[in-house]
Amino acid sequence: MPSYSGAMSKQDEYDLVAYVMSLSKHGSGDQKRQAARSMDGVGSPDRVIKLREHAWKYEPAEIRVKRGEVVKIEFSTTDNGLGAGHGFALDGLDQSVFINGAMVGAPLSVTFKVDNPGRYNFYCATQCSTTELHPHMHGVLVVE
Repeated sequence: MPSYSGAMSKQDEYDLVAYVMSLSKHGSGDQKRQAARSMDGVGSPDRVIKLREHAWKYEPAEIRVKRGEVVKIEFSTTDNGLGAGHGFALDGLDQSVFINGAMVGAPLSVTFKVDNPGRYNFYCATQCSTTELHPHMHGVLVVE
């Protein structure tokens, strides 16, 4: 069989694989891996932010909020992270704010507030890849 190496760009390869993987439906066993934890007692969100994974990166990679603002992150994915899904966790709050195993067609959300201004890193809370891809899943929450 002839080689197809170099026939597509790396981005085109990724997009093709993500599309093919999106065609498969995940079964009920995958649903059990999904989990989301929000802060208790923060009330209704003042703001809803749509966050998505694409090509093992967050879009947007930077989120700006006001100190004390109740924020809801609605997280969706464009692939299933090699079968594990993708996640979201916030440094310093990762015990009370996290998403694990979000899959295509099954978005998850978390609600929280941060009272102290600063820069908080967020990252994938699911081991979505054992290669160089997983470490690219990070962003920053700027609390003003």
